[in-house]
Amino acid sequence: MRVLVFALSMLLLTSLTWADTVPRYDISKLKPYLRVEHDGKNHYLVRVDRSRVPRGLRLPRPLFYGNGKVFYEVPYRGSSANKSDFSYTTNDPRSIPPLAFATYRRKKGISEMACDDRKTGLTPLSEVESQEMVAKAQFHRVYWRRAAYLLARNDEGRYFFVDRLYDSQMEPRYWRRRHLIPKRGFRLYVGLRGRMKRVKLTNIVADPAGEVLTSKIGRFKRVAAKKRITWIEKGKITELTSLKVDTAATRMLIYQHLGPYRGARFRRPCDDM
Repeated sequence: MRVLVFALSMLLLTSLTWADTVPRYDISKLKPYLRVEHDGKNHYLVRVDRSRVPRGLRLPRPLFYGNGKVFYEVPYRGSSANKSDFSYTTNDPRSIPPLAFATYRRKKGISEMACDDRKTGLTPLSEVESQEMVAKAQFHRVYWRRAAYLLARNDEGRYFFVDRLYDSQMEPRYWRRRHLIPKRGFRLYVGLRGRMKRVKLTNIVADPAGEVLTSKIGRFKRVAAKKRITWIEKGKITELTSLKVDTAATRMLIYQHLGPYRGARFRRPCDDM
């Protein structure tokens, strides 16, 4: 009996997708003030209608993006407002200020989503249609919960990229102290520019001394004290050149040129707009 219960539990866990693990967003206090806009192609953005919020009522003003049935929170770097006009600069890792921006704007009653040089006009649903969709839909916290951690390459142009899982609710509090964010959920990607592939890890060591990520094809090792990164394959040790992942140029390289996330959906407007 215990074996059967264990087997069923493992089957359930393995059948869960990443999306299944994203926490729900409690919109109960926001429901009366949510307005839905769309691009005419079954892509929907949900925002708080500022004009309907009573003066003095303090409410969060999240953005959500989805297909009309399931929505995910869209994190944003900042917002600005001038009377009835306002904008949100959303946080999309593929649009990297000051080189590129992902921005939602509403000006003179007209809404648009700008992803770099692409602009998509948005049309609001009626108040009744908005409330009907909101009532039936599921709302979740931020879907994409991976962040760049390390990037290095050898002299032949073979890149080694490490990302990690992070708590989207905790991350903003530590943006100036990234070293305090717990290290977990590491992934390793290896390959030439535009052809990087995820490598399955067989063992992970992460502590204050550094990291050792072991796979069937080799071992990626970082020694924190010496600021040294090496790749060990078939007994051969190769010194790697490290690139800082928190610069705009390097992030542009990761998300737009190296290709570790090619084809991935971030559940944010710039997936489709």
